[in-house]
Amino acid sequence: MRWLFSSVLVTLLLAGCGASPPPLSTAEAVATTLAAEPTLRWKGSWTYQGDRVSVDVRTMGAGDLTGVLDVGGESERLVVTGNRQLGRTSGWSVVFRRPWQNLAPDALAKLVREVGIAPTTGDAAYARPPGVATDALHLDLPNVGTLWLSAGSPHPVVGYSGDHLPASGPIVTDPIPIALTATRGTVAEATETYRAMAADLRGVPGLIPVEFTGKAFEVDAVTPPSRCRRGNCPIEVTGHNVSDRYHLRPVVRAVLSGNLKSAGECLVRLPLAAPGATVSGSCDVDDKRIDEIWAASGDARLRLVQWQADPDVQPAQYYEPANGVELADQLTARAARP
Repeated sequence: MRWLFSSVLVTLLLAGCGASPPPLSTAEAVATTLAAEPTLRWKGSWTYQGDRVSVDVRTMGAGDLTGVLDVGGESERLVVTGNRQLGRTSGWSVVFRRPWQNLAPDALAKLVREVGIAPTTGDAAYARPPGVATDALHLDLPNVGTLWLSAGSPHPVVGYSGDHLPASGPIVTDPIPIALTATRGTVAEATETYRAMAADLRGVPGLIPVEFTGKAFEVDAVTPPSRCRRGNCPIEVTGHNVSDRYHLRPVVRAVLSGNLKSAGECLVRLPLAAPGATVSGSCDVDDKRIDEIWAASGDARLRLVQWQADPDVQPAQYYEPANGVELADQLTARAARP
């Protein structure tokens, strides 16, 4: 379900036929109304690549968000504040490139001011979401999507539709058919939401998994013993974390050979390595070929085997500090003045 949260940008070709209806408000008036919203609740559902997608999130301020996203029956709770984006299914993890927070009131107000296009009626770049009134105004945001506004003054936002969520940056995924309705919330609702987010963050572990597929562990030394016997050969691996950001739990496959003949393998599961840290671990190869290689190396009085272990770094689990308590304190402060 990771495709759903990728940050994307789609170029809208707004080709018009005939004269456009006169504007019924101004971009600045719409932005002012948006910026004054304590909270917006966004809900919607659609089908994408055979999966039913359901969204129910609440946004506040410039990018604070919490709610639930369900894709094909798999639910994930989101808590987003500042640059920290967390998701929880069976446990909390860091998630990247999820621009749901760009539906926050201040973020949308900024987009509307930057574009400077007034809302209007007539044809829109994207279809009106189910649940949005037929007389709703729309504001097409180039490179973003269509923002839907109530026909009544001061024209609060009532929906959003597009191929991507509001965002900026390069296109990194295929379009997703988004259709959301928006409901205005009260100051009391925003306050309660901030408090709930803070409670969630206080329960987040100190280190949480990160979605990262690169390799940040380098092996410095692999030390097999000079002599293996009785079908057993211990191997020690030492290496260091080259990342300056992530903690990781390295896993190294050690492949043993004797006199250039395969003698088995084992997995070295090293301890958690902080950024820049050096760690060591060991494993034992238990394989009957060890004795066979030893027996074939010469007569009983003079046997010589050159043992060698080659490392193969496996995909590791990466972690980074959640800073949950610090973020919870910030949200608690916002709860007092949403």
